[in-house]
Amino acid sequence: MNKKKILIIDDEELIRHSLKTDLTAAGFVVSIAENGKEGLQQFRQAHHDAVLTDLMMTDMDGIEVLKEIKKKSPETVVIILTGFANVNSAISALRSGADDFLNKPCSTDDILIRLEREFEKKDLLAKIKENEEKLRAITETANDAIIMINSRGEATFWNKAAERIFGYTEKEILGKNLHEILVPEMYQKAYSKNFHTFALTGAGPAIDTTTELFALNSKGEEFPIELSLSSVKLDNEWHAVGIVKDISRRWLAEKTLQENEAQYRQFIEGTDNLVCQVDTRGKFTFVNHMSHPFFGLEPRKCLGRSLFDFIHDDDRQSTEAAFNDIFQGRRERITLENRIVNNFGETHDMLWTINHHCDENSEIIAVNSTARDITERKESEKQIWKLANFDILTGLPNRALFMERLSQAIFQSTRTGKLLCLMFIDLDNFKNVNDSLGHQAGDELLVEVAHRLQYCLRKTDTIARLGGDEFTVILTNIAQQSDVDPVIDQLLQSLARPFILSQDNKIHITASIGVTFCPDDATDEQTLMRHADTAMYRAKGSGKNRSAHFSPSLDHDFNPQISLPFPPKSPS
Repeated sequence: MNKKKILIIDDEELIRHSLKTDLTAAGFVVSIAENGKEGLQQFRQAHHDAVLTDLMMTDMDGIEVLKEIKKKSPETVVIILTGFANVNSAISALRSGADDFLNKPCSTDDILIRLEREFEKKDLLAKIKENEEKLRAITETANDAIIMINSRGEATFWNKAAERIFGYTEKEILGKNLHEILVPEMYQKAYSKNFHTFALTGAGPAIDTTTELFALNSKGEEFPIELSLSSVKLDNEWHAVGIVKDISRRWLAEKTLQENEAQYRQFIEGTDNLVCQVDTRGKFTFVNHMSHPFFGLEPRKCLGRSLFDFIHDDDRQSTEAAFNDIFQGRRERITLENRIVNNFGETHDMLWTINHHCDENSEIIAVNSTARDITERKESEKQIWKLANFDILTGLPNRALFMERLSQAIFQSTRTGKLLCLMFIDLDNFKNVNDSLGHQAGDELLVEVAHRLQYCLRKTDTIARLGGDEFTVILTNIAQQSDVDPVIDQLLQSLARPFILSQDNKIHITASIGVTFCPDDATDEQTLMRHADTAMYRAKGSGKNRSAHFSPSLDHDFNPQISLPFPPKSPS
């Protein structure tokens, strides 16, 4: 069996050689490179099964290396290694095609587990692909249509003969409900009666039989077919497999206007979307069965009522304007989002598509609309925004939102001439809490610290958690530097008071605070953060439980002003 070849790209020599030694001992053939360019050169010269690359390197970062490797060899396993535990970095790497993401320092066992998992996954996918290619070669050369649907009636397989017989391409049909698309009205009752049983048991009167019946093609025309059905269970779900012969030469059929109308009605009443029509006054002339879940009224009770009566007050003006644009012929089709309030007082976020309906003289006489409920999507968007901008543990703004607010505060300070105060707060000896009481107690303590910080500050101030036990505070509209001294004293005193955690754990901690000002010390985000961080470490190095103000000499002699408002309490 050929040994897997691994390429390690890392600008830290110790890590490179340590990983090479361990992975070689594990049975891999290992190459190393000290930067991205050298690593890519080696990769182009020889095939590698996997690449372990550092994220942050001087000449080119791991994301650039990743993209080049995936461009040349998509099947190569790429695992990003980084010493910066950052969710955004992980998301960026995975979106760029990384197979996995590990924070340094990481053990060899962790890397071996990830490599084994990714190699197994690649091998499995290769085998699946090979089997799929064999199966597709058989099905694609068959003269008869071969179709598969799942227990919800959705198409999961569609061969070339099916495209020819029914007129739908594979792309158009996969994932669609075939009973809604292919089955004529005359069979819908039998389908409704028996398909639920099939979905649960894989059995039914049509299973393991050959039947002659009619189907619909992409033009909506009925034509005769011979259908042989069987069932198969895949991933704990029943699927029906159909082999279809076109027997049009033995049958003659013709669709009537009544049948077309019945199919159209079935489509409207079978959808989960709201389908309606309003006249030029906005009053309903037609609405499907979805009026009840959306408006709280049966369809017949909606007729004659104004659609705009159900639109949220804050959205009514924009909705009326959109409909007027359609009525006036300024636009033929509009997609809009708004909220409706039904008879039960429930609010739904809706996505509407509206277009005009003309008479035989091309005069606009009505507006046809379809709408679907996007409430869950809106809630998901809110949750995604919250997760992207707030710390999950404390609920405080995270680094991304903190940087945005710091940028805004700097702009405000520059515009108004008022001072901005930036503080870095680091808990003293927090590691001891985690080590002695566990991370659950540490997390509980961080939440309580966040509460005390919020209690000490104004609602207009920004408190953020950058990670671990590091917090930041932004104070705005400060007249002079000394105005923040009482706030600093209050913060230090508040954090020095005992914390009573669950299980009656009584914790004594203190904090070190670094303080800097805009525009006195700097007027850009990175410099201010560096100054605050430097001052904080000065406070910590000067005995902890105190604050330190940044001064221009601090970078040279590391001698900021030190403030110790009260002696530290001894642990109890």
